[in-house]
Amino acid sequence: MKSADYKLSARQSLTGQWGTMIGMQLITIVISILISSVLLAPFNTSEGSGSAVSTIVGLLITFGFSYGLTYASLEVVRGRKANFEMLFVIFKQERYLPAVLLNMTTKIIDTVVSFILMLPIVIVAGVSFISLYTVSAGNITEARYVARLITGMSGIVVFIFLIVMLLFLVVALLLSAYFQMLVLVRLDHPNLSLGEVYRETNRLLMGKWGQLLKLELSFIWLYIAGVFTLCIAYLWIIPYQDVAVSTFYDVMKNGEQEDQWVD
Repeated sequence: MKSADYKLSARQSLTGQWGTMIGMQLITIVISILISSVLLAPFNTSEGSGSAVSTIVGLLITFGFSYGLTYASLEVVRGRKANFEMLFVIFKQERYLPAVLLNMTTKIIDTVVSFILMLPIVIVAGVSFISLYTVSAGNITEARYVARLITGMSGIVVFIFLIVMLLFLVVALLLSAYFQMLVLVRLDHPNLSLGEVYRETNRLLMGKWGQLLKLELSFIWLYIAGVFTLCIAYLWIIPYQDVAVSTFYDVMKNGEQEDQWVD
């Protein structure tokens, strides 16, 4: 099954449900802003405290609405009607704590991966700084040598920066889809342990990472075009992508084979 097939299936599933899904997006944005504003109000005079509270709010509260949107996308794929109550499904007692733990681990993974990807730039920047310090403290001969070194390194820095940015794009797309797959597995199997959720997700994706990346990449042009609508089009694009990834998940879960679909 190709990316075009997943997207076609997503559009078919969304027939008659676009309005509800867009409305859920808007409600999620409004509720998240209101919650953040109310909880951050006492900390407006302290930037550090406000940032910490904002992080906690995201980890414990507002993330739940994005999980609710993912739940709605899965229900749409399975032929059910989306409704606004689905936004709050994560806050049910049996679902909340497992969802919080999953959200925290994905944030940790995201932070660690970002740090690893930034290391090359940090290292090169550090070498450049040391070289500049040598220029200011050394003699003329050393200064000329280091100046030539820095000039040569500038091209390397730009090259490394471009490579890292490309990696960031690919990894960000994969992580975003992977995290959504984790959420879908969690929603489908609320009784699994955190480790079992990761193992089941990895099992479903075995040999399918390329397909998932292609599906994610196929939406880039829509997001770029959406910028020219002042991002208003994202209200349509995000549900479309969510439902497409949920379709991908459902196909993987049900063990469908590519040759059952039209190329």
